Amino acid sequence: DLFNKPVKDLYPKGEWLKLRSLNVRKKGVLSSIETKMFRKDNSIIDVDVSISVLKDSDGNIMGSIGIIRDITKQKEAENKIKESENKIRVILDNSAASIIMTDSEERIVSWNKFTETLLGYKQNQLHLKPVSFIYPPEEWQKIRSERIREKGLKHHLETKICREDGKIIDVDISINILRDINNNI
Repeated sequence: DLFNKPVKDLYPKGEWLKLRSLNVRKKGVLSSIETKMFRKDNSIIDVDVSISVLKDSDGNIMGSIGIIRDITKQKEAENKIKESENKIRVILDNSAASIIMTDSEERIVSWNKFTETLLGYKQNQLHLKPVSFIYPPEEWQKIRSERIREKGLKHHLETKICREDGKIIDVDISINILRDINNNI
C-alpha cells in the first residue's frame, strides 16, 4: 500500500505544507517534529517524525529516511491534562477566596484573580515576590513559629495582611505544603 506512494499523501495538506516549510533538504536532518498523518483507513493520528536526507558520494540527494512514532495516546493524555488545568483555573479564578501558590523558596508563583482584588496588587507586583511581603513582620514571625513546613499544613490561622494601599486587614488563612514525588517541598 505504501510502495511508490507520494510521501505528501501520508499527511493532511496543512501538515505537509508545515513539514515542507522546515527545509529538511537544506538542513539534512530534522528531529522530533510533532505532526499528523493519515492511517490506511484515513483516520488521523498524532506522530513524532524524524527525517534524515540521504545523499550519494557526490552530495546529491537520493532520498530520505523517516522515523515515525505514534504519539496519539500521549497527545490525548496531554489534552486531558490541559482540560483539567483549565477547569481548575476556572474554579480558582471564580473563587471568592484568595489562593496563592509559592515555590520551594516561598516566592509567589501563582494566584487567582480574587488575590489581586483582595490585596490590590497587579500581576507584575506579585510574581516571584517573597510571600512574606504581604504580611506585617510580626505576623510573618507568628506564621513561621507554627512550623508549617515541617507539619505539612495549618488551617484557620488568624493573621493580618498588608494591602497594596497600606491598609492592614484581618484574614483567616489555611496553608498546605505541596511535595513532589521525592518528598521535596
